[in-house]
Amino acid sequence: MILLAGIIIIAYTALGGMLTVTMTDFVQWCIMTIGIFCIALPLGLNSVGGISRLMTELDPSYFSVTSIGLDTIASYFLLYVLGIMIGQDIWQRVFTANSAETARKGSIAAGAYAIVYGIATALLGMIALVLLPPLSDSELALPRLILEIVPVGFSGIILAGFVSAMMSTADSALLASSTLFTRDVYKRFLNSDASDETYSNVSRIVIIVLGSVMTYAAIEIGNVVLALTLAYDLLTGCIFVPIFGAFFWKRATWQGALSSICASAVVVVTTIYVFGFSSNLPIIFGLVCSVVIFVPVSLLSGPPAQKKLEQWVRTLDSSISTK
Repeated sequence: MILLAGIIIIAYTALGGMLTVTMTDFVQWCIMTIGIFCIALPLGLNSVGGISRLMTELDPSYFSVTSIGLDTIASYFLLYVLGIMIGQDIWQRVFTANSAETARKGSIAAGAYAIVYGIATALLGMIALVLLPPLSDSELALPRLILEIVPVGFSGIILAGFVSAMMSTADSALLASSTLFTRDVYKRFLNSDASDETYSNVSRIVIIVLGSVMTYAAIEIGNVVLALTLAYDLLTGCIFVPIFGAFFWKRATWQGALSSICASAVVVVTTIYVFGFSSNLPIIFGLVCSVVIFVPVSLLSGPPAQKKLEQWVRTLDSSISTK
């Protein structure tokens, strides 16, 4: 099923690019919303006897925001909050907006929806804990719950909603990776005069190659949390500092950014190998390494070319005015 889903995602992403990803994401969002909020959650609460019954059946710690522990909360913050802030798949959506106002409102609405969706799925997990016998694999809790409480037919819609959430993430990340390679590597260093048709063909080839690697990795890893941890360790530990440096520090240079990314990648991978996936140290060491490399290399490599150009233009304007 992973292989089949991977082929489908690769096919429509390669054929249609950002347009098909946007269209399919909208359909997937509709399926997710209807399946979770209109079918699964009401039927689940009805089966368990409502929120009040759920609160009596479960320990109060299940309703505490901090019961998972401050260390776990800090880990999630380092992994996901910092990672999503700089995720190219997120920024790619922002850049497709027709105005800054649309981008701002869309980002706020998406954030609010993510919070509500997260609470809803957490409630479904709590309902599964009450209604189902202990499971050897906790990732099967929601599918088993849906098959238990939802009539045949409607259960397919809800399970499609879960699959839609994964597809929406996968196609966005795949397109983002392809865009980065084709624009920042191929078009910049290999063929700067490429036509739009050539660029599109190269992008399709890259999507197929990266999608194949992605599908193989999904089959081999076989665990969603493990895969996310590996991805976000590298994303946050290696790229967060250069991205924010580029936004907010005028002395940031591409030499500093590239050096910090390469150095922190080695540190993150080494730290993961030493301390394991469950440790927060890979991200922390990666962030520290990024700062240590990024700042001095940027200072040593001088002001960015744009700043030099601005200084040259000001000098030229002053010379013309004087004459």
